[in-house]
Amino acid sequence: MVLGIFGATFLYSLTVLRSIRSLDADGDTFVPDIAVNVAVLLAVVDVGVLVYFIHHIAQSVQAGTLSARVRQELRDAVDLLHPDDPPTGLADIAEATLPPRRATVRATRAGVVLGIDDTAAVALATRHDLTLVLRCRAGDHVLDGDPVVDIHGGAETSDVVATVRELVDLGDDRTPRQDILFAVEQLTEIAVRALSTGTNDPYTARNAFDDLSSELARLASRPTPPAVRTFDRRPRLVTTHVRVTECVDHVLDAVRLYAMSSPLVVRAGIRAAERIGTATTSPDVASRVSMHLARLAETCERDMTDPSGRADCIAAAAEADERIRHRTHAVGGYS
Repeated sequence: MVLGIFGATFLYSLTVLRSIRSLDADGDTFVPDIAVNVAVLLAVVDVGVLVYFIHHIAQSVQAGTLSARVRQELRDAVDLLHPDDPPTGLADIAEATLPPRRATVRATRAGVVLGIDDTAAVALATRHDLTLVLRCRAGDHVLDGDPVVDIHGGAETSDVVATVRELVDLGDDRTPRQDILFAVEQLTEIAVRALSTGTNDPYTARNAFDDLSSELARLASRPTPPAVRTFDRRPRLVTTHVRVTECVDHVLDAVRLYAMSSPLVVRAGIRAAERIGTATTSPDVASRVSMHLARLAETCERDMTDPSGRADCIAAAAEADERIRHRTHAVGGYS
């Protein structure tokens, strides 16, 4: 935007300059006063835009701003892929009987799977009486020739294969729109980089884990979308979703591996584990969180050099695990 305003002012000023004439043979001059005044006004606007640009750059490189942006991307991905009220036309893979496989769509180049147009895929499968089975998910890296979609049912035609291939969006870099794990990895990376020897900023790491805990607790509290999209009671699209346990593993493993020198960050990780474990209604997620809390306590006992911090973290992990187990028992979970 700033570059456009500067360029427009420059081109406008050049155009006005061409219309200004000095003394000619008749002794006449022409100066477009209104146009010149507008050029001066645009120059003043350019100064204000430059000040805004410098302020924006200074704000955008701050850790808090970056963390907030990634947190919002994670929130948007959770709302898109794990809505609180899942749409109709879904079923479990165990309930779906797939017709014979007719063809396999393969990638035409190496790249990252950015996502698939679910609505267009279901419409295409319904129109041709097909079932499309994704062999990869958003965030996976594929090579040229790797299988990406299996086509079941219907008749194999080159037009259908080409259309299905166009539905799978391949790119060079991962994006968080349909890739929840990528947004989780970005926030975790902010925390890990803040804990590096050269940076040594445990407060930024703590804030990053707190941001992760708020969004992963929302994710854990929502139902996992079934893998099959149906239409007219027939399976049309079979996908693979990121499991909450994968996100939990990524975050709490990072706490255990990189944060032992900072009890402040370890307690933030334990707090994140407790929030996720008490928010979920899935016994598998609660059990996985309890396992990570036990590992954290064991690692603190072995590797944390601060005696008081070690005792506090071990006690906090035990208390968090007790609250998770009490919550899980209350909703009929594991023992």
